[in-house]
Amino acid sequence: MKSNKEKKEILMKERRIKMQHLHDLEIYCQFIMLQKQCCPTKRHLFYISKRYAFHDKKLH
Repeated sequence: MKSNKEKKEILMKERRIKMQHLHDLEIYCQFIMLQKQCCPTKRHLFYISKRYAFHDKKLH
């Protein structure tokens, strides 16, 4: 059984990782928009979301 402190630390770590992913996602979207001078397509967003879902699985 983990202590509350340990649980809190794990939650904070997971939250930090998710925030980093969101940040990366924003940068990636901006990069695509700069390249294409338009919004990323659904396919791009699907690709990104799949990529990040894969990263999440690897972390757990």
